[in-house]
Amino acid sequence: MILSAGGKILKQNLNHFEASKLPGTTVDDIDLLKFRLYCSDYRGMEWDEETDYKQLLYNFQIIDENGQLTVVGALFFAKTVCRFLLQAGIEMNFFEGPDKTAHIKDYKSVESDIPALIASAEQFVIFNSRTEAEFNREETRRIDRHDYEPFVVRELITNAFMHRDWSIFGQKIRLNMFRDRLEVFSPGNIPNTLNLTRALAGISYYRNPVVAQMIKDYKLAEKAGRGLQKIMKFYKVNRLKDPVFDISEAYFRVVLYRPRYS
Repeated sequence: MILSAGGKILKQNLNHFEASKLPGTTVDDIDLLKFRLYCSDYRGMEWDEETDYKQLLYNFQIIDENGQLTVVGALFFAKTVCRFLLQAGIEMNFFEGPDKTAHIKDYKSVESDIPALIASAEQFVIFNSRTEAEFNREETRRIDRHDYEPFVVRELITNAFMHRDWSIFGQKIRLNMFRDRLEVFSPGNIPNTLNLTRALAGISYYRNPVVAQMIKDYKLAEKAGRGLQKIMKFYKVNRLKDPVFDISEAYFRVVLYRPRYS
């Protein structure tokens, strides 16, 4: 059984739960300005007084045939997403020590649309990380070395939102930073048609294809599906300790180690 935030039973469709309707919602729950900007800025669509925006909402699977929001519609365009999906959002912690018993130096819980959540996670990591400068003697230029390479952080956070199991009601995506590492936790296993070996080889299968497409529309992920390959290459080229992928039936977790611990 799958419940909405209001306790109502939703349709059981684990493979494409993102398209499930949210009972009791209407078009009035959508931030139409945000949707209009998505259409014009990221889909290259002209918008005028003649635009049938309700038809567009339906075409993009943001509403169903009865005008109710879908899960994906709420994740990107709801005025208050966590009113309908308590599992939406992201929780972020910065622990001063090596585990969760350590003092929490920084904590944020953010509830917003997916692009804003990805940006919030990136900023949280930057704020709580070191950036050291090195100078290339041959070219006499400065090179900034980050605790965690920004494109790696973005890729892992983006993957978490693209692939998480949104039918798991009681857990949010979590980002935990420790003295020696960063962890990204996503509820739900990877789809059963995919395994880690295939994923690292660049084979893509999306549990949430509409979520994935919209994230690509926002240019937060590349269309070729090479993100994990690029991460592994970066760590190999820079002789850093490889990321650890921890997979279970209930979650997918990725661990990045700070360079000085490599």
